[in-house]
Amino acid sequence: MKGLFRNRDLMVGTYDHLFTYFSDGFLRFASPGRERVLYPGMGSCFGPAVDGLQGFARTAPLLAAWATSSREPVGTDPVGGQRVDLVALLQEGLLSADLVNSFEAQARSSGKLASPSQFRRNA
Repeated sequence: MKGLFRNRDLMVGTYDHLFTYFSDGFLRFASPGRERVLYPGMGSCFGPAVDGLQGFARTAPLLAAWATSSREPVGTDPVGGQRVDLVALLQEGLLSADLVNSFEAQARSSGKLASPSQFRRNA
C-alpha cells in the first residue's frame, strides 16, 4: 500500500480510475432531474425514494471535490459518450424541487426538522 502513495503516477491513475467508476455509476443511475441516484441491487428497508437520496448524497461530494480540484470539471456520460459539466450536473440535482421536498419530508417524518417555535426566545 505504501508503494501506491510513493508512486505519484500510479496514484493519479488510480484516482482517475476510481473517479470514472463512481461518475459512470452516478450518470448511469441518476434520475432525470439528477436529484436521486438509485443504484441496482437490493434496496434498503426505507424504500427507493430514500435509497435514491442516499445514492446522490454519497456520490455528489466526490464529484464536487473532483470538479473543484485542479482537474477539468467534466465527466463523460457512459451511455452516450457526451461530456458532462459536473458543476452544472450537481447544481441541477441540488436545486431540484423534488430533492428539497424529499429531504424535508424525510426530516419531518423522523421528527428531526425543527419548527420555527423552537427558535423563539423565552422572554
